[in-house]
This record gives sequence, structure tokens and C-alpha cells, in this order.
Amino acid sequence: MRRLVPHALCALIAIGLTTLIFNRYALEIFNFNADLRIWVVGNGEGNQTFSEDGIPYSTTPRHEGRFVSPFYVVHYGLIHSEHCRARAFEGKYHWAEDETVQAWPQPPSSSLGLFRSSAEWVVRNMRRDDHGNAHLFYDFDWYYPNYPGGELKAPWWSGLTDGHAITLLLRADDCFADPRYRQAAEALYKSTVTPVSGGGSLLLFNGRPWIEEYVDPRVDERGMSRVLNGMAYAYFGVKAFEREAGIDGVGDELRQSIIHNIGEFDRGYWSSYDAIGSSANIKYHKVNLALLEDTRLYTPELDEVIHRWSVGRRFPGLFFVMAGPPSIAKWHFIMTWALAILIIGYGLLAASRRLAGTRSRGN
Repeated sequence: MRRLVPHALCALIAIGLTTLIFNRYALEIFNFNADLRIWVVGNGEGNQTFSEDGIPYSTTPRHEGRFVSPFYVVHYGLIHSEHCRARAFEGKYHWAEDETVQAWPQPPSSSLGLFRSSAEWVVRNMRRDDHGNAHLFYDFDWYYPNYPGGELKAPWWSGLTDGHAITLLLRADDCFADPRYRQAAEALYKSTVTPVSGGGSLLLFNGRPWIEEYVDPRVDERGMSRVLNGMAYAYFGVKAFEREAGIDGVGDELRQSIIHNIGEFDRGYWSSYDAIGSSANIKYHKVNLALLEDTRLYTPELDEVIHRWSVGRRFPGLFFVMAGPPSIAKWHFIMTWALAILIIGYGLLAASRRLAGTRSRGN
């Protein structure tokens, strides 16, 4: 019986120690696992590479070859735009600090020139649909299990990307004083607030306006995703343009729609990614909560949800395992956790035996 005590104690210490580590570094471990899966499937290639002008090329296990995701061009472009931040821009809505940026991938390098090349990519790659709406089209299929048909078929567009790009273009207009950027921002604004039925990204969610992140024009809009973070980022872009243009638009209604519909994304101490049954993973729960805390969106009406979701943010490893989406990423995370327990437990047991042997020889 005495031999079991060290084993049990080592097991308890290993479980406690790995629990602390996997909650403290849950997002880093989650992202490392994702990069590892892509590296294995991609024969040693990483998740993203960058061209000389900073344009990101992505790889996923479900796609052959490399491709450009318009969202990441905008995302990295906004990071690069910080090289142009100036006192003269303080107070402008589209220059508000984004606290969620740390949850997203970071570029290997950043500069003012890369900011301009990102804005130029957006202007060059805007295309018109059959209704005349401007979009940054996605020219690859995208697997989405809860979406009607299980995936989006190219070409499709994203209200998130089109709306988020408005912020990028308004910053580029401030920095480089090129009218093409303001014109492109206006074109994307008009398409983002145009109903999906007319080739835009706007639909209704419980009777309130909502910007749809994933728009496949072949799909009935009633089954579309209604993603929380996609709506929030698009709202920021729409509201920024309305502020700059001095117009009364749909921006305030979009904010109220998020507040009104927040219960649709509430899983207690965790959040949903969308309104069609997808739970958030570690990254998106962190993003969802940070967006609710953003001064552009926050209201005391959200305090109860923020308080609960903050518990999940403090213990992301545990709540991801309990409430995260059933996926390869989740099982990979659990297996990594279990492996860490075994390794640490074995190490503690070996150290205990070595210490016991040293003591016995000393006696």
C-alpha cells in the first residue's frame, strides 16, 4: 500500500500542474497544435507565408496549395497601419484601439510600406457582383459543417471582411491622402449595408439588422451563420464610415442588434461562435469577450454576460474541453493535455524513486 502513495501523489501533482499550465497558456497551446497539424499535412510548410510586399498566403489541411484570404490581408494591414498613427487622428472612430488584435496572428514584420501595399491589394482586388456591389471575393471553397450544405462554394463574400476593410481604407485615406481609398471604402460600405437578397451582406436576426460574415449567394439567408465577431468588426467599419461621411445610417441599429441578440451566443461561462450551433473555440471566446468590452460596443446591459464569460476567459482550457466545439482541434488539445500529465507524472515518479534510492544508500 505504501508504494501506491507516491504514485497517487505524483499523479495529483501532475494533474494540478498541467491544469495550471494548460489554462495559463491555453491559446498558445491551441495555436501551436493548429500550426503542427498544418505543418504535418503541408509536408513541412507552415500556416502562413508572406510575399515581399506583406501579402499573406495561407495553408489549411482541407485545401491544396496556398491561397490568399482577403480577411488576413485586411487584418495584417490594420496592424501595419499603426505605423501611421498620429495625434491628428485621435478621436476618429476608425482609429480606435482594438484590444482583440492580440488574439489574432501577428505578422513577422511590419512597416508603413506594408500598410500601403495591403490597402493597394484591397483596391486592386475589389470586384463587382451581378448587382453591382463591391466585394473582396473568396475564390476558394470553405468547409463549414453547420452551414447549409456543409460548405461555402466559391465565389462567396464576407460582410466581416468587406466591413473590416472599410476601417483599413479610411486609415489609408488619412495617411496617404489618395482619393481611391475613400472611394473604395464608400463602395464597400454600400455593399455591406445592402440586403443579402440584393447582393449585399445585410439580413435580419430576430427582427434586427445583422451583417452576415459568410454569404454564399446560392444559400437561403435564413440558414446563414450570423457570427458574433463578424458582425462586431463589420459594425465598427460601417459606423466609422458613417461618422466620416456625416450620414445617419444603420450603424446605431447594428449596435443595438448585437446587444439585443447577445443571448443567442450565451452558453453560461462560454460563448457561441455563431447562431447555427457552433461553439466558440479558445481564440474566438477571447475575441467575443474583448469585443463586448470594447468601448465602441460596451454598455452596462452587457455586464452580466461579460461577468460570466470572464470566468471562461480565466479558465479557457477547462471550459474549452467542456463547452468547446467537437473538432479535431479539441481532441488534439485533450490529447496534448493528457500526454503532458503522463510526462510530468512519470518525471515526478522517476525523481521520487531517485531521491528514495539516494536516501536508502545514505542510511
